[in-house]
Formats: sequence, C-alpha cells, structure tokens
Amino acid sequence: MIVELADIGLDGLDLEGDLPATVLECGADDPVRCAGPIRCVLHCQVVDRELLVDGTLSAPLEMRCRRCDCLFAGRADHIVYHYDQELDPMPESVDLTEDIRESMILAFPSYPVCRESCRGLCAQCGTNLNEGTCNCKPPADMRWGALDRLGLGKE
Repeated sequence: MIVELADIGLDGLDLEGDLPATVLECGADDPVRCAGPIRCVLHCQVVDRELLVDGTLSAPLEMRCRRCDCLFAGRADHIVYHYDQELDPMPESVDLTEDIRESMILAFPSYPVCRESCRGLCAQCGTNLNEGTCNCKPPADMRWGALDRLGLGKE
C-alpha cells in the first residue's frame, strides 16, 4: 500500500483498500496463513515532517490446530496499526506494505487451537481423539523402575 504524500491534506487522508494475501509470503506448511485479502482502513497525516498512519487491519485466516493438526478457519479482526516515519528528505511516496506485513504476522496467534476442548492426538498411535478413542494403553510409569530392580522398599 503506497501513500502519496502530495495527496495528504491538512485534515489528513483516509485510505481504504485490500492487499493480496500473497504479501505475507506464507507457505503451505505454516500453522497460520491468510485465506483472503488483508483489509486496510488507515488515516494518514503529516505532522512536523513526520508521517503518522493509524488504522486497523483485518483478514480471514486458515490455521492448523497445534493439538489435533486439523485445518480451521478464523479471522484477524481490528488489528491496531500504527506507523510513523520522519520525512527528511521528503519523499514523493511511502510504501507501507512491508510494515503492514510485519504487523499482520505479529498479530497471528502463536498457538492456534481449533477449540478449547480439543483433545489432540494420541501420543502413541496418532488417532485424533476428537473423533474417537483408540485402544492404546497408557505407558507404564517407569520412574521408580531402577529402585524396584534393586529391591528397595520391599519388605
């Protein structure tokens, strides 16, 4: 998103637009990726040779649950966006795309979960425990195994 400084009046400049999801450069293996365009609603001002931009960013997301590995949809809504840059020397325009990209990625959830009650995968066989149970037995508790082999604690 490019801001043309000549277009900014005394009251500032309101900008609305969409950036393609490809600006985030998310790969197929990323746990969170943009599922559609990034909506930008921004207000730009030049104050004392400084560009100030405030607004919000929103986008649909596709996420992979960290517990059960299923894909699910979500949204990043009303992410507060702020940008300021000193304009010395005064350029003709400022490209906000990279800064918007960074703000979006920082707003992604670090541990996406499809729902709070997600039971995840069985650690032994990999069965999705949200879809059913498995026949795996819990692993034996071997923490005291070394002492048991020494015969300690048995009378």
